[in-house]
Amino acid sequence: MQQQIQQRRDVLDALRQRSNMATADFYRLANRTPPVAPARFKVKPVSKGLFSITDSITGKVKGWRRNHAEACSFADSLTAKVAA
Repeated sequence: MQQQIQQRRDVLDALRQRSNMATADFYRLANRTPPVAPARFKVKPVSKGLFSITDSITGKVKGWRRNHAEACSFADSLTAKVAA
């Protein structure tokens, strides 16, 4: 059973790579830039002077800040932690 699962994963990985290459070729041939991936963590105003940092995948609030610049820097640090 394990071998079948691994074979299926390999096939799906190959198909995903082909799909990504075809998409890149499409944008290149159409002289268009590919869309930018949306931000994982979003800063949302909750009330006057209060901002929440929300995970766009889970919808959970990861933190609160009273300053927009601090909220954005906290969202950037969360993104860096996830990427690492």
